[in-house]
Amino acid sequence: MDENQPQNPDYSTRFREMAVRIEHNHDSRFGGAAVIIPPSVTGNEKPIELLMLDAQGDPAQFLATLITRLQLLAKDLDDTRRMGQAGFLR
Repeated sequence: MDENQPQNPDYSTRFREMAVRIEHNHDSRFGGAAVIIPPSVTGNEKPIELLMLDAQGDPAQFLATLITRLQLLAKDLDDTRRMGQAGFLR
């Protein structure tokens, strides 16, 4: 087991919480939902949770929003990795 991973993480909690949020908003038009939990490398990675309530229910808008969040997460991880490597070169 990776030493950076939490001991007994309950990954399913975030999915259950999203289900509650979806149920709570059942009167609204569902625009999409996603929960993405990346593996931990630094311990600072944050899950992506997205619930869109969209009067138009546009799948392209939902996917574009999700892709943007994934790109931001990837950039943050890459920046963190680079800073660690740059500090190593001193």
